[in-house]
Amino acid sequence: MQSELPTLDVLWGRTLVVQVVQDPEGSGQLGELVGGRVTFDMGLAENWFTLVRYVDGTAVLFGQGRDDHYAPPAEPQDLLAGAPPWVPIADLTPLMLDEVIDFVRWWDGTAWRHAAQLELLRVEYETAVALYPLLELRQLVGLFAESLHGVTRAEIAALFAAAETRSVTRELVSVLEPELCDPVYEFLARGGVVTGSAPVAEELPVAGSGPRWRRRLSPVDHRRQLVAAMVEAPEKPRPVPPESPELVDMVARIRVLYEEYGHIDFAFRVGRGIGVGVPRNARKIPTGLRRLRDTEAGEHGRWLFIRFAVDGTEVRVERAYDHWPDWFPRSPYDNDPDRGDLVEELANRGVDAQPTWAALAADEFAYVTV
Repeated sequence: MQSELPTLDVLWGRTLVVQVVQDPEGSGQLGELVGGRVTFDMGLAENWFTLVRYVDGTAVLFGQGRDDHYAPPAEPQDLLAGAPPWVPIADLTPLMLDEVIDFVRWWDGTAWRHAAQLELLRVEYETAVALYPLLELRQLVGLFAESLHGVTRAEIAALFAAAETRSVTRELVSVLEPELCDPVYEFLARGGVVTGSAPVAEELPVAGSGPRWRRRLSPVDHRRQLVAAMVEAPEKPRPVPPESPELVDMVARIRVLYEEYGHIDFAFRVGRGIGVGVPRNARKIPTGLRRLRDTEAGEHGRWLFIRFAVDGTEVRVERAYDHWPDWFPRSPYDNDPDRGDLVEELANRGVDAQPTWAALAADEFAYVTV
């Protein structure tokens, strides 16, 4: 796979041609062009990129490049280390912290650069995956020659070459089917690559000042530390929620599941999703768990885990608000709660109802300033 990035003008022109010829109606399926910013997405898994060019001839390229062989880096990557002031650090920092982007490259007018401490092979590979097949010109020409009726390889190659040198003419576009000619030409004119058109570009972003965040823990390591703290955390004393119609209904549903499947122990984790602790082979999850959780909420917050244990004619209910209970086993397939769920829950609790791991759950616990 070709990994070397072409010059800015070549990459810009090539991107515009592929995008408009593949999507002449401008549906946005492959991305969009807005001023000096083009976003491109071939719809291949998690592969996309955005290219922004500035009025002084510089540019920034960022995106996500993950194929079937992708493995996250062992340590968090600081993609913005050493970035020049015209790189939009304020916009890219949140994307980097959320690991939405895998690479950031910047064009300084002569060459593409990246954060110096990063492994070059990984940077080039992720970039190449995100930009596929734009770096393989011969392959691109072949694909277009096969898919465009009546267009030769030489004609396609000439259109690419003209777009890369800002010299596209109507004559070059006229080799396409008649209904494509006008929308393709108008799009390329809007992108500043037709003969006589002014190059499109964005104003330079305001240079960042002061420290910025970067990750010191990966999301996986952050979650592992959080779960470990939840397992060790004590449970604060709380009043038992009073009986409610929602609880009576839930107990009745548990009895039905017991009678149908013979299970005597049921444990659930409730948030945006519902995790099943036991029984692992539960065929049904009773409806109404979130409604019960909201009904039982108070100043002490909402429980995170709940257990129903059938004992003869009784159904015992246990709730865990502050810790990971031993009656909800960890799963090798990862049934950890969503950290966003936990942060949202803690935001609605009073100071006295905060668990010992509250600070560890926050985003900032995984960040450090540089």
